[in-house]
Amino acid sequence: MASKHNLRAKPVSDAMRDELASLVNRTGLFYQTKVKEILNLAKSPPASSPGQPPHKRTGTLGRSFRTMPTRKVGRRIILTLGTDVVYARPIEYGTSRMAARPFLGPTYRNKKHRAAVDREIAKVSGRIRAAIRRKAGPPR
Repeated sequence: MASKHNLRAKPVSDAMRDELASLVNRTGLFYQTKVKEILNLAKSPPASSPGQPPHKRTGTLGRSFRTMPTRKVGRRIILTLGTDVVYARPIEYGTSRMAARPFLGPTYRNKKHRAAVDREIAKVSGRIRAAIRRKAGPPR
Protein backbone atom coordinates (compact mmCIF):
# COMPACT_ATOMS: atom_id res chain seq x y z
CA MET A 1 0.00 0.00 0.00
CA ALA A 2 1.40 3.39 -0.95
CA SER A 3 0.49 6.75 0.45
CA LYS A 4 0.48 9.97 -1.50
CA HIS A 5 1.53 13.26 0.02
CA ASN A 6 0.01 16.58 -0.79
CA LEU A 7 3.16 18.72 -0.72
CA ARG A 8 2.36 22.41 -0.71
CA ALA A 9 5.79 23.80 -1.65
CA LYS A 10 5.12 27.52 -1.11
CA PRO A 11 4.07 27.29 2.57
CA VAL A 12 6.97 24.89 3.25
CA SER A 13 9.46 27.21 1.57
CA ASP A 14 8.08 30.24 3.45
CA ALA A 15 8.24 28.41 6.78
CA MET A 16 11.83 27.34 6.16
CA ARG A 17 12.89 30.85 5.19
CA ASP A 18 11.21 32.32 8.28
CA GLU A 19 13.02 29.85 10.55
CA LEU A 20 16.34 30.58 8.85
CA ALA A 21 15.81 34.35 9.10
CA SER A 22 15.07 33.93 12.80
CA LEU A 23 18.27 31.90 13.21
CA VAL A 24 20.34 34.52 11.39
CA ASN A 25 18.86 37.30 13.57
CA ARG A 26 19.61 35.40 16.79
CA THR A 27 23.13 34.61 15.63
CA GLY A 28 23.74 38.27 14.82
CA LEU A 29 22.49 39.37 18.24
CA PHE A 30 24.67 36.72 19.89
CA TYR A 31 27.80 38.04 18.16
CA GLN A 32 26.79 41.64 18.85
CA THR A 33 26.62 40.82 22.56
CA LYS A 34 29.97 39.03 22.52
CA VAL A 35 31.73 41.90 20.70
CA LYS A 36 30.33 44.40 23.21
CA GLU A 37 31.57 42.19 26.06
CA ILE A 38 35.08 42.14 24.59
CA LEU A 39 35.08 45.90 24.04
CA ASN A 40 34.06 46.49 27.65
CA LEU A 41 36.63 44.18 29.26
CA ALA A 42 39.58 46.48 29.73
CA LYS A 43 39.44 50.08 30.85
CA SER A 44 41.89 52.75 29.71
CA PRO A 45 44.66 53.80 30.36
CA PRO A 46 47.02 52.46 29.16
CA ALA A 47 46.34 51.71 25.51
CA SER A 48 45.94 48.06 24.59
CA SER A 49 48.88 46.03 23.34
CA PRO A 50 49.10 45.17 19.63
CA GLY A 51 47.02 42.10 18.87
CA GLN A 52 44.78 42.62 21.93
CA PRO A 53 41.25 44.09 21.79
CA PRO A 54 41.18 47.87 22.26
CA HIS A 55 40.78 49.20 25.77
CA LYS A 56 37.62 51.14 26.48
CA ARG A 57 38.05 54.90 26.57
CA THR A 58 34.68 56.52 25.92
CA GLY A 59 32.61 53.42 25.11
CA THR A 60 31.49 54.81 21.74
CA LEU A 61 32.78 51.84 19.75
CA GLY A 62 30.96 49.32 21.93
CA ARG A 63 27.72 51.30 21.99
CA SER A 64 27.80 51.77 18.21
CA PHE A 65 28.05 48.07 17.36
CA ARG A 66 24.68 46.98 15.94
CA THR A 67 22.88 44.16 14.23
CA MET A 68 20.33 45.19 11.64
CA PRO A 69 17.35 42.86 11.16
CA THR A 70 17.57 40.43 8.30
CA ARG A 71 16.40 41.30 4.83
CA LYS A 72 15.08 38.70 2.43
CA VAL A 73 16.37 39.34 -1.08
CA GLY A 74 15.23 36.65 -3.46
CA ARG A 75 16.40 33.40 -1.90
CA ARG A 76 19.06 35.09 0.21
CA ILE A 77 18.79 36.18 3.82
CA ILE A 78 21.07 39.13 4.56
CA LEU A 79 22.21 40.27 8.00
CA THR A 80 24.21 43.45 8.59
CA LEU A 81 26.46 43.38 11.63
CA GLY A 82 28.87 46.20 12.44
CA THR A 83 29.42 49.81 13.35
CA ASP A 84 29.52 53.18 11.61
CA VAL A 85 32.35 54.51 13.80
CA VAL A 86 35.09 55.61 11.41
CA TYR A 87 37.97 54.32 13.54
CA ALA A 88 36.60 50.77 13.90
CA ARG A 89 38.28 49.47 10.72
CA PRO A 90 41.76 50.89 11.56
CA ILE A 91 41.51 49.42 15.06
CA GLU A 92 40.44 45.98 13.75
CA TYR A 93 42.99 45.76 10.93
CA GLY A 94 45.69 48.26 11.91
CA THR A 95 47.33 50.94 9.80
CA SER A 96 50.84 51.73 8.61
CA ARG A 97 51.35 53.58 11.92
CA MET A 98 49.47 51.31 14.32
CA ALA A 99 49.29 47.56 14.83
CA ALA A 100 45.86 45.92 14.71
CA ARG A 101 43.78 45.56 17.87
CA PRO A 102 41.22 43.06 16.55
CA PHE A 103 37.92 42.64 18.34
CA LEU A 104 35.48 41.35 15.71
CA GLY A 105 37.53 38.59 14.05
CA PRO A 106 38.58 36.85 17.29
CA THR A 107 35.00 36.98 18.54
CA TYR A 108 33.75 35.25 15.40
CA ARG A 109 36.53 32.62 15.43
CA ASN A 110 36.16 31.80 19.15
CA LYS A 111 35.49 28.04 19.44
CA LYS A 112 33.02 28.42 22.34
CA HIS A 113 31.04 30.98 20.40
CA ARG A 114 30.99 28.80 17.29
CA ALA A 115 29.82 25.82 19.38
CA ALA A 116 26.93 27.91 20.77
CA VAL A 117 25.89 28.89 17.24
CA ASP A 118 26.14 25.26 16.11
CA ARG A 119 23.78 24.24 18.95
CA GLU A 120 21.31 26.90 17.84
CA ILE A 121 21.53 25.63 14.25
CA ALA A 122 20.74 22.11 15.47
CA LYS A 123 17.63 23.40 17.27
CA VAL A 124 16.47 25.27 14.19
CA SER A 125 16.90 22.24 11.95
CA GLY A 126 14.43 20.40 14.21
CA ARG A 127 11.97 23.29 13.96
CA ILE A 128 12.35 23.33 10.18
CA ARG A 129 11.56 19.62 10.00
CA ALA A 130 8.48 20.17 12.18
CA ALA A 131 7.38 23.11 10.02
CA ILE A 132 7.75 21.02 6.88
CA ARG A 133 5.56 18.30 8.39
CA ARG A 134 2.96 20.88 9.46
CA LYS A 135 2.92 22.90 6.23
CA ALA A 136 3.27 20.04 3.76
CA GLY A 137 -0.25 18.86 4.42
CA PRO A 138 -1.58 15.51 5.52
CA PRO A 139 -0.98 12.37 3.47
CA ARG A 140 -3.78 11.55 1.06
